[in-house]
Amino acid sequence: MNSKQHRAWYALFILLVLVFSTRVTSLGVFQAQPQDIERSISKIQRLHALGGTNFNDALLKALTEINNFNLTMGAKQIVFLTDGRPNLGEKKPNQLRRNIREANIHHHPIFSLGFGHDADMRLLRQVSSDNRGLTRKIDEDIRPAEQLKGFYEEISAPLMTDVDVMYLEDEVDPNSVVRHGPSTFYAGDEMVLAGQLVEGATQVQPIITGQGSSGPLQFRVSRISTTEPPPERDNYVERLWAYLSVQ
Repeated sequence: MNSKQHRAWYALFILLVLVFSTRVTSLGVFQAQPQDIERSISKIQRLHALGGTNFNDALLKALTEINNFNLTMGAKQIVFLTDGRPNLGEKKPNQLRRNIREANIHHHPIFSLGFGHDADMRLLRQVSSDNRGLTRKIDEDIRPAEQLKGFYEEISAPLMTDVDVMYLEDEVDPNSVVRHGPSTFYAGDEMVLAGQLVEGATQVQPIITGQGSSGPLQFRVSRISTTEPPPERDNYVERLWAYLSVQ
């Protein structure tokens, strides 16, 4: 990578750091440049735990900031790090999840990292699943720095953002389509969709759209469906559709 490419990459990587306990505060906005890295590390090292864990306000503040942040290229995403359980603000899991879904009007992915044994991994998985992200548990006793590096490598190079899959109405019932997976597509990633074919349809031609590093992208994928229904005992797709529908 030459110096010009380095500068372009630095310009795209912008990090807003919010810290939360009893209240939510901002440490500032940082870019991937040496002086900003040193400044962010210095601020983080001066932090002290205050005892409270306010999931709700922290995530709502993050969504407010990301919704208002003007970024014409690259992917907007939230990484939520915690070692505890919500004990301040909204503490009821279902209401907390509802608040976050309603605030995430642009469907930004929320990735969750749970540190240690006290993190509420069930709630973190639910929040990330609701918001097209993924969850990782970080074991504090097994090289946590390497685990964090591995997680960063998973999400640091999105191939496409704002990924959408559309089907022709004479092929797939649009009201039956359910989706599991992020709206941002990464190297080695996968996206699962399930739906019901319109009666008589024998071909599915989904249209995939999204934003790449050079601008809008569109792909058309063809797949010929089977003309004979599978045996009832092997029809796992129907069970998959039912499972995804209730997620």
